[in-house]
Parts: sequence; C-alpha cells; structure tokens
Amino acid sequence: MDIERTLVAVVNNQAQFDARLAGLQGLVGRIAEQQLRFVKDTGAFKQEITTVTLALARKQDAFEDEMRRIAEVQREGDERLNMLITIVDGLVRREKQ
Repeated sequence: MDIERTLVAVVNNQAQFDARLAGLQGLVGRIAEQQLRFVKDTGAFKQEITTVTLALARKQDAFEDEMRRIAEVQREGDERLNMLITIVDGLVRREKQ
C-alpha cells in the first residue's frame, strides 16, 4: 500500500511538474516573441532617427548657407549706405562753405 501511495504521489508530482514546465515554456515563447518585436521596432526606430537626423543636417546646412548670404547682402548694404552718407556729407559740407 505504501508503494501505491508513493507511486501516486510521484505521478501527481510529475503531472504538476509537467504542467509547470508547459507554463514556463509558454512564457519563454511569449518573451522570445516580445524580444523579436522589440528588436524589430528598435531597428525601425533607429532608421527613422537616422532619416530625421540626416534631414535636419541638410536643413541646417541650407540655413547656414542662407545666413551667410544674408550677411553678405547686409555687408553690401552697409557699404552702399556708407558711400551714400559720405556723398551726402560732402554735399552738405560744400553748401556750408
């Protein structure tokens, strides 16, 4: 009789172990799927960041070019204004004499 109870207990323990093992295998499978999705999403996110960063760099370059162009136009305007001031100043001084 003790042998029968021992065998029943062993069989029950084995059944519980099998059930727990199946649950763990399912959990490991879900974790693996989530990890694969994470890696895929991370790769896509990395690609998007790269694309946006390159676009931003191009915009920055264009902005810097435009700022240089504006600075040059401003310098030319300053030179012309200075020449006009010199001419007007010369005319005003001549009239005073």
